[in-house]
Amino acid sequence: MVQIPQHLAERFADIEALVMNALTPALQQCSPPGRGVTALPDDASSTLDAGGFFVLITRVGGGIPPNQRARDDANIAVSVLSATRRDSWLVANMVRALFDDHRPGEAGIADIAEFVGPVQSPFVNPDRRLVTIYFTVTAVKTRRI
Repeated sequence: MVQIPQHLAERFADIEALVMNALTPALQQCSPPGRGVTALPDDASSTLDAGGFFVLITRVGGGIPPNQRARDDANIAVSVLSATRRDSWLVANMVRALFDDHRPGEAGIADIAEFVGPVQSPFVNPDRRLVTIYFTVTAVKTRRI
C-alpha cells in the first residue's frame, strides 16, 4: 500500500467515493439493486443479463478555483449502464432528482450542480444503454496539520 507524508495526506477528499456514498442508499432501494462502481467488474455482463444495472462514477476534471483555494470543484461523470434504454434513463433521472435534492454538507459534499444533462451514448453491445450526466461536485479541503 502506498504511504505518503502525513502533512500531505487526506487534504483532498476522494470525490468519486463521496459521490458513490451519496448514491448507494438509493441504488440499494431499487429493484433489483444497482451497483455504484468506478470501473465495470468482470461479472458486468451477467449482472446486466439478469436485469441489474451499474452506475459508473468517474472524475473527469475540475480543480481548485484560483479565488477559492479551500474548495475542490470536481467534474464528475455519472454513467448509468443497463440492459434497456428505459432502465438507463429511469436510473439517470433518479440520480438527477437525488442530486437536485442535495443539501450542502450531506455525504461530505458542499454542493452539486449539473452542467451537462443526460446524454445517451452507444455501447459496445447495442442491446445495452449508457446514459451519462456531468456534475460539478464541490468538496471543501481539510486544513493543513
